[in-house]
Amino acid sequence: MHRSSLAIELASRADVPEILDLQECNLLDNGGMLSVPLSHAWIEAAISDMPVLVARSDGRVVGYVAATTLAAQADIPIVELMLRTYPGSAGAYIYGPICVAESRRGCGLARAMFAELLARLPGREGFTLHSTRQHRLDSGAHRDGNVGGRPPNSLMAASPISWSSIRGDG
Repeated sequence: MHRSSLAIELASRADVPEILDLQECNLLDNGGMLSVPLSHAWIEAAISDMPVLVARSDGRVVGYVAATTLAAQADIPIVELMLRTYPGSAGAYIYGPICVAESRRGCGLARAMFAELLARLPGREGFTLHSTRQHRLDSGAHRDGNVGGRPPNSLMAASPISWSSIRGDG
């Protein structure tokens, strides 16, 4: 990773086209791990509501992670189920998706974005949903001691979906 040219910062509406481009490259249909494409409007709303972070290298977006309130996604059936299983603590939020450009994978960028997100939301609990297969591939970023996450919890017996939670110092 070219650390000297890498910056992690709050996303702005001007970043949405690059976020969408990065998302497109990482959808399941294109060989990536993102299962659901998010709309321009969803990303703009997320930027207005909670921190959405982008990683930039030489002025280009090479990664992002979004955070949203639980209420913003509470009507999604799998989120409803998760919240019935464990409603979270006061101020809890959902983090994700997270996306890293293929050229930047394996260098700790996801972990660095999570650490920055935690620093911006101290003392608040964050959740993410992912497939069990995806979690096996990226669990280090979710549970590394520097991030403070917990291992995934099954939502239902034999479910291919799990959730993880993290909490920043605060």
